Amino acid sequence: MTTTLFANFSNIDSLKQEAQTKNGMEKVDALLYIAGLHGNIRQNDSLEHYSTIALELSRKIDYPKGKLKAYSGLGIAQVLRQDFSAALNSFERAVELAEETDNMRGLCSALGNIAIIYNNTGLY
Repeated sequence: MTTTLFANFSNIDSLKQEAQTKNGMEKVDALLYIAGLHGNIRQNDSLEHYSTIALELSRKIDYPKGKLKAYSGLGIAQVLRQDFSAALNSFERAVELAEETDNMRGLCSALGNIAIIYNNTGLY
């Protein structure tokens, strides 16, 4: 896994160029993949940047799965910079989208992230 992650991250410039050639859902998915790579090594600014772009495009093309994953990415970036209120908002939006689309995996992930915030901050 680490070798694969390193190999993928070392090619991030080519992934960014490739994302520029894609359209619609494929572009959103590519942007979210890039965001995830940044998140894996705790590069918050880039995680948030690519998640935001993916969210904007997902809204424009009405891609619920992209919106859900983008809100989750934003929530993670917000947790890492300790903006727990914004993170809860992002994860709650992800919960709404997961419920609307019957995405059980997304729902469990978002609820789990909310639980972690409450547990770690005592905000319950």
